[in-house]
Amino acid sequence: MNTSLTLPNVHAYDLTHFKIETLRIESTVLKDNPLNDPAIRFNPLLVPHSPGPWPVVLVLGGFTGNAPFYFNAKFNERNAIQVIDAAYGRGEAPEALYVF
Repeated sequence: MNTSLTLPNVHAYDLTHFKIETLRIESTVLKDNPLNDPAIRFNPLLVPHSPGPWPVVLVLGGFTGNAPFYFNAKFNERNAIQVIDAAYGRGEAPEALYVF
């Protein structure tokens, strides 16, 4: 059986249209797997402030990347989270639940 739970996050960025939360997923399928991958996974979410339901956008990292890298601060430029928030404000990105 798989279980999931949404956890609140620390306020890290001034986002106008979204809040950051973390989806905690516990999988019995991954428990005791031969590669010793963790059975509990944490996926950051961008959740719109407006009431749902929303479409879901899966933001996939490259081969060597993972979800938290999208949230890293960058010198003198916006990170991916801030870019999505600004794009939504300009009408260039959909109002959706973004899963990293």
